[in-house]
Amino acid sequence: MLITPVHKPRASSRYQHISQTSDDTNGSSFSFTDRDLSGAGDGPVIVSVLGNGGSAGAIDTLTVAGQSPASSIQANNGTNQFGIFLVPLSAGVSTGTIAVGFAASKNRCAIGWGRARNLRSTSIIDSDSTEAGNGDTAISTTIDVEPGGFTLAVVLGNVASGTWTWSEPGKLFDFIVESTTAFSGFSAIDRGKALSRTVTATPSASFVARNILAASFR
Repeated sequence: MLITPVHKPRASSRYQHISQTSDDTNGSSFSFTDRDLSGAGDGPVIVSVLGNGGSAGAIDTLTVAGQSPASSIQANNGTNQFGIFLVPLSAGVSTGTIAVGFAASKNRCAIGWGRARNLRSTSIIDSDSTEAGNGDTAISTTIDVEPGGFTLAVVLGNVASGTWTWSEPGKLFDFIVESTTAFSGFSAIDRGKALSRTVTATPSASFVARNILAASFR
C-alpha cells in the first residue's frame, strides 16, 4: 500500500515583543544594561531605535549582547533618527546589554525590542518610510510582504503629550520620550499569499515632524 507522507505547513514567522525603555541623557552613546532577551526562544532579537534632539546623525552602531545586526533600515526627520535592527544571538542568551551609538550627540534615546520566531531569513524583505511633517492626520507607508512573514513598523512625532492609534490590531508600545516625542510600534503576521501592506497610524493631536518606518521579515 502506497502511503502518502503528510507535510505539516511551516508556522508563520512572527514578532514577540519583550519591552521598551528610554534614556534621557544627552550624548552619542546609550547603553541599556541587563535587559531581558528571553522572549520566544532563540530567534533573532529585533530592536526599534529612536534618537531625538541634539544634532542630526545616523545610528552608527547597535549591538545586543555584543552581537551586531545582520540587517537594518533607518530613516530621519531633522534631528529625529530612527531604525529597525535584526540581531542574531547565540542559543541560550537570555539577558544582555543593548548598546546604541549615534554619529552625533542626541538629547535622548528610546528602544523597543523583542524576538522573531520561525524566521527563515535574517534579511529584511522590504522596507519603506514616509515623512509627513506637522499635523493631526494619519500617516502611512506601504511595503511588500511574503507569505508566512510579518510586518514591523514604528512611528514618531514630536509632542509633549499624546498617543498613536494604528489602523489595525497589533500595537506593541506607545509612550512619550522625555515629554518631547510620541514613539509607537506595531507588528502583524501576514499569512497566505504575498501582498502589499499599507501600515497606517493616526496621532491623537497635532504632532510635529511625523515619520513612519516599516519593514517586512520572513
